[in-house]
Amino acid sequence: MLDKNPFTDSWSTLVYAVGLSVLGGLVRYLNISDKFRPLPFIRDLMTAGFCGLLMLWMCEWMNIQGPLMAIMIAASGLMGTRLLKEVETLARIRLGLEASSPLEDKARAEVESSSKNPGV
Repeated sequence: MLDKNPFTDSWSTLVYAVGLSVLGGLVRYLNISDKFRPLPFIRDLMTAGFCGLLMLWMCEWMNIQGPLMAIMIAASGLMGTRLLKEVETLARIRLGLEASSPLEDKARAEVESSSKNPGV
């Protein structure tokens, strides 16, 4: 499947993936929002749809099909930007780089030092 062009998928497949992931994004939005705000709602649904497309292509790449692919696509919509961080980590590993970026390491060190010294 490595030589398959992801843009040759049928429209029904793409709509299926985006629709399923948008449902996951809707569930996430409803779980974290107390009050409806249109811009975050649209942002979350667009992010979920994009993540669903990425997961569709990743499932095709890994040769995952059927119900497991549907579960992974829906979960990717629920994950949203967390999935994008996981994809970034996967790409960094495939390119032979460190799994975490220097900025993440710095932020993690700051959080750890502030939790050890809460009065500082």
